[in-house]
Amino acid sequence: MKKYIALTIGPVVKTLISAGKTRELWAASYMFSYLMREILKEVNKLENTQIILPATDLLNQNDYIYGAGLYPDRLIAEIPINSEIDYFEKLTVIIENVEKSFYSKIKKHFDNRLNNLFQKKQLTTEDKKDKKKLEQICKNPNRIEQYMKNYFRFYFIEKEIEKSENPIFKLNEYLDTLELQENYNSIELENINYINNFLYFINGSFLFKDAFGNDPNKKKRFESLFEISAREFLQKEDIIKLFEKDIDKGDKKHQDKILDSLKNKYKDEFKTCHKYIAIIQADGDAVGEAIKEIYFTDKNLGLQKFSKDLLDFAKEATEIIHKYGGAPIYAGGDDLLFFAPVRNIIEDKTTHIFELLNNLDTKFKTKFPSASLSFGLSISYYKYPMQEALEEAFDLMKFRAKKLKIKLNGEEKEKNAIAFKVLKHSGQYFDAIFHKTEENKTYKEFTNLLKSRISDNKFLNSLPQKILANKEIITKIGNDNEKVKNYIKNNFNEVIHKTKSYQNFLYNLGNLIVAAFEEYPNKTEEDISEAINIIYSSLRMVKFINRKDNE
Repeated sequence: MKKYIALTIGPVVKTLISAGKTRELWAASYMFSYLMREILKEVNKLENTQIILPATDLLNQNDYIYGAGLYPDRLIAEIPINSEIDYFEKLTVIIENVEKSFYSKIKKHFDNRLNNLFQKKQLTTEDKKDKKKLEQICKNPNRIEQYMKNYFRFYFIEKEIEKSENPIFKLNEYLDTLELQENYNSIELENINYINNFLYFINGSFLFKDAFGNDPNKKKRFESLFEISAREFLQKEDIIKLFEKDIDKGDKKHQDKILDSLKNKYKDEFKTCHKYIAIIQADGDAVGEAIKEIYFTDKNLGLQKFSKDLLDFAKEATEIIHKYGGAPIYAGGDDLLFFAPVRNIIEDKTTHIFELLNNLDTKFKTKFPSASLSFGLSISYYKYPMQEALEEAFDLMKFRAKKLKIKLNGEEKEKNAIAFKVLKHSGQYFDAIFHKTEENKTYKEFTNLLKSRISDNKFLNSLPQKILANKEIITKIGNDNEKVKNYIKNNFNEVIHKTKSYQNFLYNLGNLIVAAFEEYPNKTEEDISEAINIIYSSLRMVKFINRKDNE
């Protein structure tokens, strides 16, 4: 037998879905990572304690991780099976002390924000609203702490487990059960939601400084969706100087002003997709099987190495996301959540969201060759409700990418997919799902199409509609490479189509058509619909990324 303590903290989902702004969503996620990190620091000091999950390598380092929360909501540690030390009591005291310190800092932050407004000589309309809200919050400081105690959940257990059993699986089962026992408490009757208010006033707080204190650019606040989506232009020095005050205000009115100016100043470079934000949810596939294999061969030492590899990947993933121009929200090992522009220019090279996902995928596979990542990619207009777009990304990942099952070369493949959906400002949408395995030519040809830099709106607009109009013809010839080549040649025979860039594009389009019908070869109504949708949505995505804006 071996003995363990295990902890889960929450309510994570409840807090995340209450966020209405980017800073609130970031803060909701980072808050739990911060609490877990502070608890880990103290548990790590306990005598003869071996933390298995999560890895503790970065606990005492001040590396800048671009504001991402790296610590999950669960902790598992091995303790001596026969010991005079009461580890359960020790953990109880640790949690109480971390809570007390955390709640005290929140109260102090509210006081500081209010005092700053009192000292401000001239208050804006927004300042007056904030002042009134803070006066209500600070009226009863003891109530703040009581509310927090009722709100946060710290469930922990101490268990003996057979050596033959995997402690991560077994203890997670117990923690899952504990999380179902959430009791009703008085916070639902409160007029003031202190948690939501803390998230709203997060800029400048101890939590914000903890995350961004080492930022070389001295970040003052978390960016808005528009700032992230239009990163390609808002990182230009002349634009920063011209709109610094408007950008810093971060509201919709000033964002519209900046948007109109960008469209006028960069008529040829400004694309429709610069007004759209990508929200990405990623999760590891077959990670459980990898854990089983590791524990079978190397027990807890193997699990500790696995935890370290997860932490290393999370850190490296945040660097990749940041370099692309994205904003990490959470990077807990194989679980990623982040905002990103649909396209950007990195080191004078135009890149796009799918190249970012490919880079993350490659990095993950170098760490975990037997596992994979599935992505849910939601793309929506920057004014679209953030929570709805966030839920879409989660649903795409969980219910489409991770549920995908296809046959390639007679072998069934599942998960390891990218599911995307683009919701246009008009309310229309297009979507598709791709399996990422090397044997799947469809995804390869899709990414080849995305490499094109054709921005001819007329040409890009006509392609998807031509596919739908010729659906019956394409269905008949789709699995015949020569017939598809002839179709392409006969339907795109203008002078401009003879140029190298168009020829390359049309060649890749032909390959995509054949690949789609190879993936769905049965010619059933469902297979035909899937194949046509892949071709149609791929062309819509190419158009969306490259099309000059005229909305």
